[in-house]
Amino acid sequence: MIAIFEKIQKNINWYLRHPHQGLYNKNIRGKIRGIFAKSTAEPIIKFIFYLDTLLLFIRVFFKRINLLGLGATIKLAVPDFSAKNNDKTSQKIKLLYFDLGTHKNADELYWMAHKILPSLGYQYQAYGFEAFPKFFEEAQKRFGEIGNVTFINKALCLSPPPNGKLKFYISPVGDGVGNSIYKDQFQNYEEVDAVKFSDWLRKEGINLEDSICLLRMNIEGAEFDVISDLIESELTQYIDGYFGSWDDVSKIDLQKDELFRSLLKANHIDKIPFHVGDIVSPFRCNAIKYHIITCVEYGRQKIINKNKE
Repeated sequence: MIAIFEKIQKNINWYLRHPHQGLYNKNIRGKIRGIFAKSTAEPIIKFIFYLDTLLLFIRVFFKRINLLGLGATIKLAVPDFSAKNNDKTSQKIKLLYFDLGTHKNADELYWMAHKILPSLGYQYQAYGFEAFPKFFEEAQKRFGEIGNVTFINKALCLSPPPNGKLKFYISPVGDGVGNSIYKDQFQNYEEVDAVKFSDWLRKEGINLEDSICLLRMNIEGAEFDVISDLIESELTQYIDGYFGSWDDVSKIDLQKDELFRSLLKANHIDKIPFHVGDIVSPFRCNAIKYHIITCVEYGRQKIINKNKE
């Protein structure tokens, strides 16, 4: 009886408190649309979206206090990064942004590269990983010749095969949603280059230790691989902010997802949502930007304190 109750409670939680997507999740949206007519369902879903965004604002506000302290939180109420970067130490700090899984159109990276990163007052470099050759080419065309944005056409995994190739399974839906190295139930696939993230960083000579580092992921189940890699290579200490819903592992293997969530918790890795659906609303964008500013300032302070030692 207890086991049945726990199962029911767990199922309810995946609707009302999804471990990756929060309150505004696909489960509850689908259930509402299945129960109510469209004229009723959409206002309810919109209310849930704004309620979830309000909760996100509260969450990132307290995360700022936790990371920076109350004094810095008050000072950052109206941030002026150009003023902060007048000291010589700050001027030497570089901001690195990694977008793992840019997908179709690379919308999240486009938003970051055109609206957020240039406004922070740092010299920055952005890297966008996309395994699917078609989306990789489309993203390159969209961005044109932007010198501080680099696209990499590789799949990320924990253990690349000896020949450096993996099967990348193509979703039959056709829009690219669900393309993954793990979804072998899909009949069509392409062989793509695969790499371990830490190996790629080392090969490219990218120094995380003396840079502010932000990382966003949406790689259809390979999030577990990247996080495991960062932990094993002791690079998590240099990542100042994690972004993305990271729910794709749960769509493939629920038991593996439980291990994934335990791994995140044990290593104090806490991410906030950042998906293409999040940046359609200015209200939601402001919550994400608020946390980006927090993470950037946290990284800056960490580097300055290290240099003083």
